[in-house]
This record gives sequence, C-alpha cells and structure tokens, in this order.
Amino acid sequence: MEEKKITTMLQAVDAITKSAKGSDLDEDFVKKMKLALDVISEKLGTTDTQSLMMVRFINHAFDKNIEINDVFDDTDCPTSRKLELMNDVEWLVDNRYLMRIKDHWGEKSYKIPDNVLSCFQHNTKFVHKEYEKVSARTLFFILEELFESRDNEEISFAHLVREVRQLFDVNKELEFVRKVRSFALNEEDEMLLIVLCHLFVNNADDNIGWNDLKFLYDNHRTSMGVRSELYGDCHILITTKMVEHTNDGGFVNKESFKLTEQAKRNILGELDIRSVQNGKSASDVIKHKDIKAKELFFPSSVESQVNELKNLLQEKHYKEICQRMKKKGFHSGFTCLFYGTPGTGKTETVYQLAKLTGRDVMVVDIPQVRSMWVGESEKNVKGIFTRYAGLVKDARRTPILLFNEADAIIGKRTMNHDSAADKMENTMQNIILQEMENLNGILIATTNLQSNMDRAFERRFLYKIQFDRPGTLSRAKIWHTMIPELDNSTVNSLAQKYDFSGGQIENIARHYTIETILKGTETVTLQTLDAFCQQESIKKEKHSIGFHQVG
Repeated sequence: MEEKKITTMLQAVDAITKSAKGSDLDEDFVKKMKLALDVISEKLGTTDTQSLMMVRFINHAFDKNIEINDVFDDTDCPTSRKLELMNDVEWLVDNRYLMRIKDHWGEKSYKIPDNVLSCFQHNTKFVHKEYEKVSARTLFFILEELFESRDNEEISFAHLVREVRQLFDVNKELEFVRKVRSFALNEEDEMLLIVLCHLFVNNADDNIGWNDLKFLYDNHRTSMGVRSELYGDCHILITTKMVEHTNDGGFVNKESFKLTEQAKRNILGELDIRSVQNGKSASDVIKHKDIKAKELFFPSSVESQVNELKNLLQEKHYKEICQRMKKKGFHSGFTCLFYGTPGTGKTETVYQLAKLTGRDVMVVDIPQVRSMWVGESEKNVKGIFTRYAGLVKDARRTPILLFNEADAIIGKRTMNHDSAADKMENTMQNIILQEMENLNGILIATTNLQSNMDRAFERRFLYKIQFDRPGTLSRAKIWHTMIPELDNSTVNSLAQKYDFSGGQIENIARHYTIETILKGTETVTLQTLDAFCQQESIKKEKHSIGFHQVG
C-alpha cells in the first residue's frame, strides 16, 4: 500500500480499515497509519487516535445504531486498549462528531451525524456550527435542541454547559443572556434557570415537576442536592424569587415549580411569549389604553345596571369596597355575568368598562383551554388563574379576567360518569368554581345561554346583567350612529320595522358601506337597505357587537 497516494478521507478510511483487520490498534499501528490518519485529522481537527475511532465508526455508517462492540469487531484489540480508545470516543461525542443515543430499554449506542458523514463523502473540512447574533426566539430553539440532546444522553452535562456558554458568548447582546449572566450563578444553578425558562417559552409549561428537570445532571449526588434545596425552599432560585412552587387547589405544591411573574418580566422581557409558544398560551392581555372608545346603546334597565357596575369599578370605590369586604371576612373578588342573545353588546361592554375604569383585560380563549388532550385542560384552567393572580399582584389597578362566550365551560354538568370527556369537563368546572370562591380580582363571564347554566355557577356570580335586545328608540339611535347620512324618517322606519340587535345592524351597515363603494355613490335607496334587512332576518344571528366608534 502506498500511503503517499492517499489524498481524500474516503481513501484514508479504506487504507486504515484494511490494515486494522486482526490488529490490536496499538501505538505502533497508529504510527504505521500516520499519513492516512493525517488526511482525516486535517479535515476534522482531531488527533490521530480520535481520527482512528472515527474511521472505525464510519465503517458502520449505514447501521441505524452502532454498538461499541461493532467498532472493534474485526480487530484483536485487547480490553485495556479498548478502554483507552473509549476516552477518544467520549471526546468525539462531546464535540458532536458522534451522537450517543438510547433505545427503549435504555441501552446506549451511537450514530454519525449527517454533517460529519458529508465531510467524509465530499472531502470537506468539519466546521462547528456557530449561532452568532441570532434572535431571542432562535436562541430558545437552539437551547431546545441542546436540552433534548442532554435528555437523550447524547452529550454530558459538562458539554451542555460548554455549548450554552459558547452560545451566550456569541449572543451576549441579547437581553436574556445579559440578565442570566448578571446573576453570577454557578454552573448547576445557571443551567437550571435556563431550563426553566426553556420549558416556559418553548413548552408553555408553568407546572414543572422534578421529572422534567432531573435529566440535566449526570452526577446523582448533585441531582439529589438540587432537588432537596428546591423542595426545602432554600435553593438560590427560590430565595431570590426567580422560581416558586405552584398552587394546586389553593394549596402549595412542593413538588412542582414555575418561574415567578417577576422573573418572566425581568428575564424574558424581550420575548413575545405568545408568539414563541406557537399559540399555546390560553389567554391574552389587552391594555386599557389600546381599547377604542365606542358609544353603547342599551334599554334603560340594562343601562342603569351597567352604570352601577361602572361606578363600582372606579378605583376609589373598588378599593374601598374591597377593604370593607376583607374586614368582614369575605373574599374581595367580584364575579359578574353578562348574559343575553348574540349581538347585544356583552363583550364590548366589558371592554368599555375596562377603558372607563383604567383596567387591562385578560381575555381567556375558551377553545384553547378545552384542549383535546385529557389532563391538559385542567392544567390550562389552573394556569389561567395562576397567571391572573400574578397580574393582579403586579398591576397598578386590578385587571379584569374575561371569560368570553363561556357557554362551553359553565353549562350544566353531565351525569355520565363513564365518559372520559365528561369527567374532564366536570373536573374543569370544579376547578373554576373553586377558583371563583377564592378569587382576588374581577371576573366577568359572557354567555348566550343563561338557561343552560349550572346552578353552582349561578350562585358564584355576584352581579348578573341580562342584555336584552334594544327597543325601538335604542335601535333608532344605533341606526343613526352606524349610518349618519340616513334621514330621521328612514331611521325611524327601519327601527320600527326590524327587531334587530346592535350586531345585526352593524352587519347591514357593512353591506351598506360596501355597496356605496362599489356603486361610487354616497347614498343607497331605502329599497336596497330593506333588501339587506331581509337577508339579515333569515340569517342565523351572529356574535357581533355593532357599536359605533367615537372619539
């Protein structure tokens, strides 16, 4: 064999493999194959023995799982030499030339990453991935890959620390990186904090058990020490109020953890958490300053009740009432129910009350809460109230928790105890009932089907306002506000002829606007409006608010 003619990595692999048969792979063998090994070492940036072990693995490149015994199968390598070479294998794993994997029974094997195979195939240099100047969102995607590799035992804890710190070094301008480094934590505590952030950002997880965290450590003593400190409330992340125990049915769950709301704001401030979670968030917060003012029209009975609630929610009155309630031993929570037919302004009334009283609104997305996965729905419901409690604690004014179109979760409970889905629904309802009992804040639920409501929920609502369809006078005002160019005669005629809700009148006003644009005229005949009204009359009523914006 003429080693001088070896110019590519694949040629080097063939030469080394032929010579390795029956060899003990000792130092003399390494010296003998020096020229061939140098070709590989120059491309990979590895030592002679590391290159030798890469060749042994490359020979099994088409195997799904490469076991360590396969690597030495056609050699006479003694056990002592195998143990020496295993140090090189560990280095190759730590530096991503090899991947360690586990099967269903926990047995370890190896595989060669595609990018390493590509180097051999195309005789190119191996280049470590550099994730420089990435966005905060991309950083968390990279962290997810690293933690998955650690969970699969593809990399050691030491290698994880090294990878994360290198990642942070080239992205030190990110606020998240600066915040984490500012705490000057040791390796174990810093990785734990980053894992907790990853689980919240990437998995929307606010209920983290020890089983979600123990993968991090490869030293059992270190793992048990961290666990003991967390359970005993003496871990630095708990004492510095970055992490706290979760709340389960009003009781602290010592075996479950989450980031505090303060930590989320402080550490994860640059992230749009709802976007990062790919829609996993069950709620959204609308700032009162972002709510557009709208003029509302109600029947007199509804208007008086709404005004009463508006006065109650004015900050001065609200604080005074809360203080008096607490002195008398009552919970200070306000629970309100807005019920009535669609299009009567229930949801918009909540928004306008929030704007007028300077309160943000946390809107609950009911379809997301009712997850298709059994067990997740209950977790989501608890998460809603936990998050809301954090908002109440940190807000200048108590925000409103809005359960919009809550028919699906406050309806009559089923007695079908054999159905898993029904059991889940009942569990969700029980959680909500318990949280309403202990509420410290303002909850408003809207529903179209008050008659189907469970009696236990009826008792929990302190204020109940029925939103009736507007009378003739109110309808005339809505018509005039929606389409100001209509004369009084047309407005009165439409108001008397059609018993529409505000939402239905809004739908017609949209048709009217589109028609004027298409025809290039500012006026539409009463006959055309009548046609729109006839169409609306035979359509199913829509869930729409239909009130004119003012100011």
